[in-house]
Amino acid sequence: TSNSKASLPQFYTALYHTGFLPRTFSDEDGRYPSFAGGDSILRDSTVEYMDYSQWDTYRALNPLRILINRSEGAMMQSLVNMYKEGGWLPIFPCWNSYTSEMIGDHCSAALTDAYIKGIRDFDINKAYEGMRRNAFESPSFTDYKEGKGRRALIPYLRYGYIPLEDSVKEAFHQNEQVSRTLEYAFDDFAVAQVAKELGHQQDYRILMKRAHNYRNVINPVTGWADGRYKNGGWLNNKDYVHRMPFITEGAVCHYTWYVPQDVYGLMRIMGGRQRFVAKLDSIFSQNWYWQGNEPCHQIAYMYAYAGEPWKTQKQVRHIMTEYL
Repeated sequence: TSNSKASLPQFYTALYHTGFLPRTFSDEDGRYPSFAGGDSILRDSTVEYMDYSQWDTYRALNPLRILINRSEGAMMQSLVNMYKEGGWLPIFPCWNSYTSEMIGDHCSAALTDAYIKGIRDFDINKAYEGMRRNAFESPSFTDYKEGKGRRALIPYLRYGYIPLEDSVKEAFHQNEQVSRTLEYAFDDFAVAQVAKELGHQQDYRILMKRAHNYRNVINPVTGWADGRYKNGGWLNNKDYVHRMPFITEGAVCHYTWYVPQDVYGLMRIMGGRQRFVAKLDSIFSQNWYWQGNEPCHQIAYMYAYAGEPWKTQKQVRHIMTEYL
């Protein structure tokens, strides 16, 4: 149809944009400067990559590249090489250095996605070593300030969530405790899948238990994500649509849905399927949906879990028409 022909330039332009990051970092002969301040020039037989805007790309771009390209092994091995050269698996590696940009631990998620989908041409055992270290250990304060390790891992492990009292000062994005908790719970789920594949059963059990930490920041009274104090008390926030300091680049109505590892568990906390769907409906009927940032991008697909896939189809079509 004429409409489909008109959309082809948009599609191919978007597909072209998927190749911007990460970028080739090594020279033609395989040489590249070592990661994180090292003064060595190293050489690799494959292409070395840099600048992984990981919070922005692990949700959709990395999985897409794996499905259509199947050459992600070198990109994953580059992350492993950063771990070997710097001692910690990076969180948001850019400018050939660790950074404290953004939240989560999504190099772990990217490595998991690649391995589970059959990408094998990278060192998964060394990768898991780095993933596990990020999930279980916190670095020295000097290393921590340089961006190594998960932000606020110690309170996350102690409470099962990051309390509002912890302002997460050693980070570019400070506070954002609820979003960090939700994303760490997903990362724990991701690392658990590799632990299971490699036969690390104890790690798998611990990490799968931690994958349910999302429950600690979904207020069972309101069914929305909410801040929580060290004593277990809730903030009882009532503003679901404006930017809040405990949420990253969005609102409570956006981040509440970030439980891709246990959608049915989230549904139960909200009071069952009907209430789950009613909340989803409100996101779109009240124009709360925000395509402009990543935390919203999976929301339309939640209808399929609730047995109403036609609403996913409707909203995805609307999003494609409205925003592309």
